[in-house]
Amino acid sequence: MARRLQHGAARDGLLLGSAVGMGFAAFESTGYAFTVLFVTHGDVIASLEETILRALISPFGHGIWTGIAAAALFAASPARGWRFAPSVGLALGLVVVLHGAWDGLRIGGDVSILGLPVSMSLVAVSIVGVMAFAVVYGVAERPGLVRSPSSG
Repeated sequence: MARRLQHGAARDGLLLGSAVGMGFAAFESTGYAFTVLFVTHGDVIASLEETILRALISPFGHGIWTGIAAAALFAASPARGWRFAPSVGLALGLVVVLHGAWDGLRIGGDVSILGLPVSMSLVAVSIVGVMAFAVVYGVAERPGLVRSPSSG
């Protein structure tokens, strides 16, 4: 989507990445709702409950993770073109760990972090994600990372 996009700062990636991540989260949530509808043999209420639950937790997942990764990529790259710097690898590693922890907690229902119940473990993963997003946002707002679109 951003292959030919001229970008000027890390915050461009933060915004675009978050928007794309939330779009994916909406698409994924539709699949979960359909699966619940199918598994429950047409229980619309159960499907709506799944949709509401996914809507409540989605801001702490794909939107944050994709925003972090895209901000790192935009910050490391010139105004035209893309560059994979060590900071991008670090951001992707963090995103993979957060996503893996999130998914790992939901599979089986008995995995936890540091002995916390699954619900509290999900909250812990969410807090780490939000804190990382806040740090990336703070870094993206630094004057030194703001380039004019023509610079590179």
